[in-house]
Amino acid sequence: MSPSVSFAIIGNTQIFLERRAADVKAGRLFPSLSRYFDGAVRCCHTYVVAIFSKLHKSISKRRNPAPTEKQPSGYGTILTSYVDCSGQFIDRHGVGITALATIIIAAFTCTLWIATGQQAQFAKDAFIADKRAFVFASGIQPLYEPNVVTGHFDWRIGPIWHNSGDTPTRGLRIYTDGFLSNIPISPTFDFNQINPNVPPGSGMLGPKMSSGGGQAPHMPGAALTPQDILDIQAGTKFFYLWGWARYSDTLPEAPQRITRYCSQRAIH
Repeated sequence: MSPSVSFAIIGNTQIFLERRAADVKAGRLFPSLSRYFDGAVRCCHTYVVAIFSKLHKSISKRRNPAPTEKQPSGYGTILTSYVDCSGQFIDRHGVGITALATIIIAAFTCTLWIATGQQAQFAKDAFIADKRAFVFASGIQPLYEPNVVTGHFDWRIGPIWHNSGDTPTRGLRIYTDGFLSNIPISPTFDFNQINPNVPPGSGMLGPKMSSGGGQAPHMPGAALTPQDILDIQAGTKFFYLWGWARYSDTLPEAPQRITRYCSQRAIH
């Protein structure tokens, strides 16, 4: 082994160990192992430099013997020195070489284990995002009812809920509310309030399924009259519709999710 080769090995080993040390300090390995690997990397680096320095000196002595010694010339000198020094080196440092190789293999194995675990988590997250139930308000559903006093039709409005996922909902709870006002809604309005007389309803939405859920104004309160609708169109009155849907899905360890909506309805 020539001096240039030995120093190349030292350099490549040093680069590998420094990169593993950077991974440890950056937290890319488990935090509980950071302290151990940091010390192990420093010990390995010191040991590699020491043993390859000894090998380099041994080869140099073999290639440059005392003037009184008779040695083969040319490639014979290099080959003889290499075989002799390599044998002595391995014989003297066999235990250290084995320990060093074991540490390096362990570092590679740990890195591969972490990468495999992360890849499995990415695949799980992608599967859940693609297959889980996802419920949202996709539109409105106007419902009319006859007014026996005026002879006209009054109106109530509710949302259309849609599940765009590939799995059904579980434990679905839906709440819908709304009100008619002569002024715009207050910025501090509490959308979490629930009418105690009209509690949230339960149900189920299958994959790619749509369904109505709730209506406002709540019964038995007054519905929107034709005059209310004309005032909304003229901008002298305001009608707001809001609500939420709480649900889970059928996938393992699925958390509870919630979708909220609020809109000012410009009825045409």
